Amino acid sequence: MSSNTELEQPIVASWSQQQLEMKSKLVVTNTERWQEERKLTYVGGFDISFCKSDPSVACCTLVVCDVSQQLKVVYEDSQQVKLTTPYIPGDFTPPKNCIPRAN
Repeated sequence: MSSNTELEQPIVASWSQQQLEMKSKLVVTNTERWQEERKLTYVGGFDISFCKSDPSVACCTLVVCDVSQQLKVVYEDSQQVKLTTPYIPGDFTPPKNCIPRAN
């Protein structure tokens, strides 16, 4: 086993635990009035793309679309960030996305 993998094991374990905790709080029914009235105006998406040559560098992008105008983009912003947590391939979207999004 490589030393990187050994160093990543505690992080992967922590992130896996965080995902289980978030899953237990997932709401799968409509809880807000606007959901019942179908008056959603905007939807947004957030993603991080990592630099292949330096996985500590990433580009974060937020896009907001207007649902009533055939998903017309009404806001878009991208920012290059230096991550303080390592890039670990796998399904760890919430932990890796939370750090730069806070900025």
